[in-house]
Amino acid sequence: LKVNGTINSYDIMLIRNKMLNLKYLDLSAAEVVTNEYEYYTGYSSHDNMLENYAFSELKLRVVHLPKNLIAINDCFTSCIYLDTVYCQPGLETIGSNTFKGCTALRHIDLKEGLLTIGKNAFHETSKLQSIALPQSTEVLDEYAFYNSGLHALTIPANVSTMGQRAFAGSQLQSVTFAPNSQLKTLPKYAFSSQSSLKSIDWVNANLATIDAYAFSGCSSLNFEQFPKKVKTIKEYAFQGCSALEAINLPPRVETIEKYAFQGCKK
Repeated sequence: LKVNGTINSYDIMLIRNKMLNLKYLDLSAAEVVTNEYEYYTGYSSHDNMLENYAFSELKLRVVHLPKNLIAINDCFTSCIYLDTVYCQPGLETIGSNTFKGCTALRHIDLKEGLLTIGKNAFHETSKLQSIALPQSTEVLDEYAFYNSGLHALTIPANVSTMGQRAFAGSQLQSVTFAPNSQLKTLPKYAFSSQSSLKSIDWVNANLATIDAYAFSGCSSLNFEQFPKKVKTIKEYAFQGCSALEAINLPPRVETIEKYAFQGCKK
């Protein structure tokens, strides 16, 4: 189905309720506009947004997002057949739960201008092995990619906020921080519970604090160099990182809390 012109609550209702086997939805030439009609109890359409339950739990496989979107939020939750999503320039926010439970999602084409990836946005996207985060990205909220299938990741330099467990439980093998990363604190459990994580390139990141349990349970992780500006390593930050063999602490380190390297037997 390809839609041109405008799309509103009534159109969304028709797609939700009358096109139960729809697989391909191209809204790239459409614009979302305000309409008070409720496509789902308590929810109607608003200009430049796709919101709660708009297309949740449908059998969609390929989606082209509307051209005028600024934000999407909780609108494709549990679309378990969704494989590919094409975004348009201008999208600034992928909000909470947007693709949560999209267990078949493999491809999403993010554009520059994206600022925020919200809480649980890609939670349980177990087939999503790679994603190119735009350089414009500033916020990666808590649980953003929790239990995702990501294998490799580059954190853009403009990311200044990361929520706890943002990438925990995923399948990462390598993580790279762009030089001059603006992130100052790596949050609790940020990359925890990933036995597949082997390497991290972060020497030139501006991290000052590695919070509690940040890499807890990353049993394959091995590196020597910390970020040059690290001052504080919180409790249990590297608990169970049993592959760590040798580390060079930068001269700015002031505090290493108890059990920070518990279980680092080598």
